[in-house]
Amino acid sequence: MPLGQPHSDTKAAFSGAIENQSQTRTWRARVLDANTIDGTCLVRVSGGSVERARVPIGVSVAYNSEVFVERIPGSNMLVVSNSGVAADAQAQAVVPAGSVAMGLEPHELDSIYHLGQLHDAQAPQFLKIDGSRDLEGNLGVDPGITIDGVDISEMAAGIARNNIVLFKDGTRTGYDATQAGLVAALAAALPRSAVRLPSREITMTAGITVPEGVALTGLSKKAYLNFSGFNGTAITMALDAVCHGFSVKFVSNGANAIGINGHYPGTLISDCPVSVKGGTVLNHGIWTGED
Repeated sequence: MPLGQPHSDTKAAFSGAIENQSQTRTWRARVLDANTIDGTCLVRVSGGSVERARVPIGVSVAYNSEVFVERIPGSNMLVVSNSGVAADAQAQAVVPAGSVAMGLEPHELDSIYHLGQLHDAQAPQFLKIDGSRDLEGNLGVDPGITIDGVDISEMAAGIARNNIVLFKDGTRTGYDATQAGLVAALAAALPRSAVRLPSREITMTAGITVPEGVALTGLSKKAYLNFSGFNGTAITMALDAVCHGFSVKFVSNGANAIGINGHYPGTLISDCPVSVKGGTVLNHGIWTGED
């Protein structure tokens, strides 16, 4: 072979490379970011690579839509095809060798690289909110944490959901949700104790006193003390007592109707709607001694 004369195989290889570079290739892709402020969008090309693609003037793209993208000869950037949304099932699904693609880097699960939800197989350790996966081990629950209003630790202690609960010295004691049960719970309470009302109405025919340093609270806004049939004050709070998170209604049959008397020092009343009526002289929801 004369010096400088290309071998026929070499000529064929060069010819094939030139031909490949001169051809426009088309692939199906999914739009990951439709922000076209800079005239580009982010797409995932069939086969897995994620690249920027130029969006021609007059072509619109939408997030998560499928489009055709082309690689123009001599360019490293893809271009969204003027044909718009991909519909050709024969579109190629392989990124050509030597193409320049954006490499994946460490990223968050809520980034543009991910679509949809985790598959069951990706998170077998999680409980599912639809109840379709059984709990196979034991879960510890902190005291006072409820599930649908039920304190599991109270169930273990034999305390019913509708009980009045006395929290004292690290123990819990349940009482019937009646006037007698509430009076007994308050009588047994000590300073720094708490008496919790259940989410229900309790009928009261006499006033009560919240002892010194004791908190009377409600499990929810449905906790409700309904006083009637006497004259005077429904709830009297002693020094440093607390009333929180329950409703009070008092219908007096005499001259005075005071819902909560909190005039002693250190008392705290919060989130307690009070309704009083029936007093021929005085109807006062919450009295703190200031008026």
